[in-house]
Amino acid sequence: MSKGLILQDVSAGYRGERVLRGVSAEAKSGEVTALLGPNGSGKSTLLKAILGLVESEGSIAINGRNIREMTPVERALEVAYVPQRTQLMARLSVEEVVEMGRFAHRGPLALRSVDDREAVEGALESAGVAELAQRSFLELSGGERQRVLLARALATGSRVLLLDEPTSALDVRQVLSIHQVLSDLASEGCCILVVLHGLTEALQFADSAVLLNQGEVQEQGEVSRVLRPEVIDRVYGVRMRSGEGWSFSLPEESE
Repeated sequence: MSKGLILQDVSAGYRGERVLRGVSAEAKSGEVTALLGPNGSGKSTLLKAILGLVESEGSIAINGRNIREMTPVERALEVAYVPQRTQLMARLSVEEVVEMGRFAHRGPLALRSVDDREAVEGALESAGVAELAQRSFLELSGGERQRVLLARALATGSRVLLLDEPTSALDVRQVLSIHQVLSDLASEGCCILVVLHGLTEALQFADSAVLLNQGEVQEQGEVSRVLRPEVIDRVYGVRMRSGEGWSFSLPEESE
C-alpha cells in the first residue's frame, strides 16, 4: 500500500470557477514536502481538496485509500490540518483546544481515556506549549495560538499532516522549533505537506517541493531541483542568487 499523499489529475474550485487544473503530485511519508507558489496559485485550495472541504475531480489517495471511500471519521483519523488562522472564539483552555484533536477517537459522550490524556500531553510537549496548558486560548499571541493549533493536530495521531503557512506569525526561534517538530515527525514516518511562502525557508527545511502557478504544477521533486534560478525567474519573476546563502532580487536590480 502506498504511503503518503498521491494526487492524480485533481481539479477543484469555487462556485463554478476552477482554481486547480489537472494537478498530479505526491507527498511521501518520511518527508517534509513544501507546497509553494505565488499568491493565488491554488495552494490553500489544494489542501482543502485533500480534506474534502471543496468539490474536486480526479483522484486523491491518503495512505493508499481514495478519500471518496472514507467516512468523515476515517479521514479525520488519517489526516490532520493546521490552518493559517482559526475562527475559534470559545473561552477554552489550551489543553481543551488540543483535546479537540481526540474527538475522532471516541464518541461524542465518551469520557477522556488514558490514551487521550497521553496523546494530549505528548502533543503539548512536542509543540512546545505544555507551559501554556491552563491558559485561555484567547489570551495567547498569534504565534502561541499557531503552536497550539499544531499541538491539536498532533493529538489526532494522524500520519498525514497538512499545514497552511504555520510559521507566518512566528519569530525566528519559534520557526526553528516548528520545523524541528515537523522534521522529527517525518523521521518517524509521517507525511508532512506544508504551505510556505518563503523560498529560503523551503530550501532550508523541506526535503521536496511541489510548485504551483495558476492552478497547475510547474515543478516537483527534490526541493533544490525545483527551486532552480530559471524556474524562480519563470514562476515568480525574480532573480535568484546563491552564495553563502540564497538571495532574491527584482530583474531590474540584477542588471
